Amino acid sequence: PAEAVDIAGVVRAASTITGATLRAGGVELVAEVPPGLPRAWARDIPLEQVVINLLVNARDAICAAGAGGRVTVRAAAAGGAVVLTIADTGPGFAPHCLARAFEPFFTTKAPGKGTGLGLSIAATTIRRFGGTIEARNGATGGAEVEIRLRAAGAGPSLEEDPACTLSHA
Repeated sequence: PAEAVDIAGVVRAASTITGATLRAGGVELVAEVPPGLPRAWARDIPLEQVVINLLVNARDAICAAGAGGRVTVRAAAAGGAVVLTIADTGPGFAPHCLARAFEPFFTTKAPGKGTGLGLSIAATTIRRFGGTIEARNGATGGAEVEIRLRAAGAGPSLEEDPACTLSHA
């Protein structure tokens, strides 16, 4: 079952776990989480795993482009949701990759470097919490992945409201 999760704590934990790996690749990590952000319906550990996967994917994309860069994790409250955006300064998604980003076993990494399951598992995890996940290219380049989860103060969790259904957006 989902619970009211502190998004700032999730971002902190994921940043701590991946920080050294990102820095070793010449990638700066910036977290923009405002104070007073509402809690979101999710589970701590699975949500941390999603964020870790997205941070590592962003690092891999930046490093594959051959230069250092930055990954920014932004959190905000918007319309009864908590929105978590992971944006990087890498090359962004190729159009054919963007269309298949969350497809199981789809990867752009070299053989032996990825299974193609990370984004698929991330999407399944977020959808289990009744949230949505979207991949896109940033307005000024790079890739962005946006996660929307119901804010804990915005209504019941999926477990408390049997009329809710999972979103497949």
